[in-house]
Amino acid sequence: MKLNSRYTTIVDIKEINLGQNRAQEGNLVVAEAMENVPFKIARIFFIKPSGIDIERGNHAHRTLSQFLVCVSGKVEVTVDDSWSKKTYTLSDPSKGLLIPPDIFCKQKYLTGDAILLVLCDKPFSEKDYIRDYTQFKNHIQRKTEILKTDVIRLNLGCGGRPLTGYINVDMDSLEQIRERYPNRKYDESIVVVDYDLFNLPFPDNSVEEIRSEALIEHLPFIEESKFFKEVTRVLKPGGTLYLTTVDFEKACELWLKADDNWQDFYRDDKEAIFEEHWFGTYSYKADNRWGYMAATFYGSQNGEGQFHTNCFSEAKFRAICNKLNLTVEKIEKFQWQGDRDHMIALTAVKPLS
Repeated sequence: MKLNSRYTTIVDIKEINLGQNRAQEGNLVVAEAMENVPFKIARIFFIKPSGIDIERGNHAHRTLSQFLVCVSGKVEVTVDDSWSKKTYTLSDPSKGLLIPPDIFCKQKYLTGDAILLVLCDKPFSEKDYIRDYTQFKNHIQRKTEILKTDVIRLNLGCGGRPLTGYINVDMDSLEQIRERYPNRKYDESIVVVDYDLFNLPFPDNSVEEIRSEALIEHLPFIEESKFFKEVTRVLKPGGTLYLTTVDFEKACELWLKADDNWQDFYRDDKEAIFEEHWFGTYSYKADNRWGYMAATFYGSQNGEGQFHTNCFSEAKFRAICNKLNLTVEKIEKFQWQGDRDHMIALTAVKPLS
């Protein structure tokens, strides 16, 4: 069962019987991942309220699924998919309630002895929460409009380069992108969503095109196989994959030719970022190993996610495509922004059969 499906409504919420083994000494209830709990369990917590009629929750999750079990007392759970609501009363510890992503949920603890056990399929991440109901409604409306389109194009890790006509995926919202790049103008029709890159909410063979510029060098080696397998999964037969990343071989060549002329300690304050301090070189040129060249290898490191943890070459791209049965159409080389990092671009196609 793929919980992170294209559409989530209250009909996707399921009451699941865990069953129990009865004995004279007591009853045994077992919750087992991928058996009666339909996901791998990554996090467990329980809630014991401070009194009667205490309300908790009042949020939705973007990608996380939860399985709720009332192990003691009585808890009322209200779920809302932005179109309709439904209320469940949990009091039997041998039964659980599956809450998928994109459901606004709140719990009311009806008895003083109530204890709610919660199993999750992902670790805690504050960015996965939607705590404001109006924001939740807007999120669902935007996602519904996106998923109505017949042609799905993804721009993964868009950063400051969201595109019209694409579902732009990034850890930052469009509002945060505007704040980070105040001198750039973005069309109001642009859509930016925060999806899990390793569990995209699209069926197999459903996406026409996937673009990802200057993202994959930020993925640790342990995550690169997850990324490539996931984009291959959702890509349609005949669909196109376009990736760009630092040309690591060219960067090494330039590093060896550059002056070993360190000038200042690294700074990431706003003034340094604005003035392009780059270890005191104030330049994008590749003539000093400790200026912009250092950031080419290791990332700018001036914010979350701004670290490079991987590297690619033309030969590696070809080998990855061969392993995943993708056809390489072309591999090109260029300079970022025309005068900065030397980059390599892959265009590959998923075969029709």
